[in-house]
Amino acid sequence: MGKVNNAEFGNPDILIKDTQIVDGTGKPAYKGNVAIQGDRIVAVGDTENDADLVIDGSGLVTCPGFIDSHTHADLTGMMYPLAENFVMQGVTTVLSGMCGFSLAPRAEDDFFGMDKEEGEDILTWATFGEYLEKVEAGDTAVNIVPVVGHSMIRATVMGQDFRRKATVAEVEEMKKHVVEAMQSGAFGMSTGLDYLPGKFADNEEIAPLVEVVGENGGTYFTHTRFTNWEWPTLDPEEVSHARYLGPPENVGIGVYKGVMEAIDIGKRTGVPVHMAHISNMYMTPQPHPEFLEKATAKASVWVIDKAINEGVDFSFDVVAFTNGVSTKEKLTDAFRSSFYLGDSPRLGWLKQISEKEFIKRLETREFRDRLKRIHESCDLVFGDGVHTKVDPYWMDCFTILRCTHKEYEGKVLGELAREKQIDPLELMFDMMVDDPATFWVQHLDRRGTETMNAVFLSHAAAFPCSDMAVFPANPEKEGMQFGPIDTANPPAGAYGLFPHYINTYIKKLKLFSLEEGIKKATYLPAQRFGLKDRGILKPGGFADIVVFDFESITDNTDFLKPAQPPTGIEYVLVNGTIVHRDKVHTGEKPGKVLRHVPTKSYKSKGTK
Repeated sequence: MGKVNNAEFGNPDILIKDTQIVDGTGKPAYKGNVAIQGDRIVAVGDTENDADLVIDGSGLVTCPGFIDSHTHADLTGMMYPLAENFVMQGVTTVLSGMCGFSLAPRAEDDFFGMDKEEGEDILTWATFGEYLEKVEAGDTAVNIVPVVGHSMIRATVMGQDFRRKATVAEVEEMKKHVVEAMQSGAFGMSTGLDYLPGKFADNEEIAPLVEVVGENGGTYFTHTRFTNWEWPTLDPEEVSHARYLGPPENVGIGVYKGVMEAIDIGKRTGVPVHMAHISNMYMTPQPHPEFLEKATAKASVWVIDKAINEGVDFSFDVVAFTNGVSTKEKLTDAFRSSFYLGDSPRLGWLKQISEKEFIKRLETREFRDRLKRIHESCDLVFGDGVHTKVDPYWMDCFTILRCTHKEYEGKVLGELAREKQIDPLELMFDMMVDDPATFWVQHLDRRGTETMNAVFLSHAAAFPCSDMAVFPANPEKEGMQFGPIDTANPPAGAYGLFPHYINTYIKKLKLFSLEEGIKKATYLPAQRFGLKDRGILKPGGFADIVVFDFESITDNTDFLKPAQPPTGIEYVLVNGTIVHRDKVHTGEKPGKVLRHVPTKSYKSKGTK
């Protein structure tokens, strides 16, 4: 690129000088300068004039800010508008409202089950448009791309009477909420078909709603059904994330069928489909060689490629961290406070027992056998959906983090149980009695190991994502329980997923070049979702920028102390304002709510 004379725009506010420019498009990197004035980039390349602030970019990479294509930032974003966990890792734009859950629309009977006092100062809207106005009235450090959640629409229309199919009249009422959200600026609608109340919806309900999304030029975002192995039930009241109402054969092939359901929506409506955090469709729990991991991931991608070849407009994101959604947990809480147990009317008693009483009862054979009967009845679920009966090797998914038996720390539960020749549940019982403060973590997620993720991320339609809410920089001091999110106990991946993505999949595994890897996290999602002038370093583009050290960039994952800033992120700018430098947040909040402009230029096929 030739020299740019700055006389045409005057001295820029900020000049990033002598840096390695990766512009986001996949083009080869080159050395040059990036000039910023206001919230826009005014020149990229060999610029001449000085600036009010010059950043020495020598030895550093400058690229567009990372776009996180799947987050739950809306759930806690207004509590922590600095969005510190996103900013410190270079994320400048987040898509929110995923997995069927957005903060609007809302009925008076709030589905999140929060106490009125808990959210009375925040949850003061009813419609999606009113919610966006509330967000815009405040400040945020990152750009927000809003998506409306189907579960919230369903709860607003059906209330607590949701354990059934919706009527035609109810679907028509839901369509009005989709129209309102799309006209207010939503980029699409998401579903969470593993969760209540969306779990009871079928394609006869979803397709007409997606049709409305398509008529407004939006995207259908879906957390597909059966992303974990579950067990069937005949009782609608038992349906939860771990139990489903349906035929028993879905236990083995449910993940596959869930993806086919999403593909069917794409075929029926013609609307672009974006699948959340892809799961392996052919899970194999028993010990197996690595080449089988790769083969099952390739088979999963084959399903998607077949759909794309048949005309479905399909993309997906990948949690580019094998245990990024895992949080440390007390063993006692794993039994007493499970999200899955809390959904079960038969097992609610377990959630009501105090830790002290729980430990006391564990000293009896009778109580231990009662807990084992929960396991035998296919009702016991740990971690992120690890079903102890359906997955006979569940014990190999968990590592002991802290225990009075120091020799246990860092060891996998299954490994310890085999060494001691003891049932893993009995070993857990013993550990809890000996030390009620024993902690563990789910270190293995069979739905996306590093080998699988490498295959998934290599696909042309794949974007890296975090699947995270907003967390404070100091969760021990500022964290709290807010609905389903405990910001005092964040996942390890909340603070360093994108540095982990670069360090692991670009530097170590060399899946693709730096330029292609950055493109997947910037330009491609911007193009896919219609984020104009973002995800690219070009004159006229918004100045969402990350400056990082490619040699040192990495996450600093620690399950016991997860809020560890990543290494290598030097500067982060959002809309031309520096929000991160010298390894700390600047306190600035220049983010914007990016509103989708409905368009009739895209004509969907119509449901069949």
